[in-house]
Amino acid sequence: MAKNFQVIDIGTSKICSIIAEIDEAGMMAVSGVGVVPSRGMHKGVVVEIDEVMRSIQESVRMAQSTSGIEMRSAFVSITGRHLRSVNNRGTVGIFRRSRLVSPEDVRKAVAQSTSITIPGDRKLVRIIPRYYILDGHVEVKDPVGMHGFRLTPIPIWSLLRRPPSATWWTAFAALGWRLRT
Repeated sequence: MAKNFQVIDIGTSKICSIIAEIDEAGMMAVSGVGVVPSRGMHKGVVVEIDEVMRSIQESVRMAQSTSGIEMRSAFVSITGRHLRSVNNRGTVGIFRRSRLVSPEDVRKAVAQSTSITIPGDRKLVRIIPRYYILDGHVEVKDPVGMHGFRLTPIPIWSLLRRPPSATWWTAFAALGWRLRT
């Protein structure tokens, strides 16, 4: 049975919705696309919420009509001045006798990297580990199962300024969708 993968990219000049199907072999085929001019946006910031919502709805309708699949949820990509990325580190020691890095060690190290103060006007959207440092070895992609003493993730924090982020939550709630961070 094929799975659906749905994306909405919201930009200043256009809004693009894509519906793809992924088969059992993991191959992806785009089955629906909707591209419309973005209305109600200026430099990545919502300036007219009703216009943005209409643009999103139109883009989604186009993708649904060409694919025959209803879009119920999607990965949403937004950009703009209200987004900020922050880098921070957290280090944990690997104290087990085997010195093998476990998934729990990775979780603890990422959690350790979150010990910064988030400004009151910002909301944490996502923490994405770019790579890890394991005993001085830089750019380790997946340290689980490797031997080491010290594990340091190098994550990117995505922060949204609160009023614009609240606008996005409001816009998608009005469309009957729930955003998750």
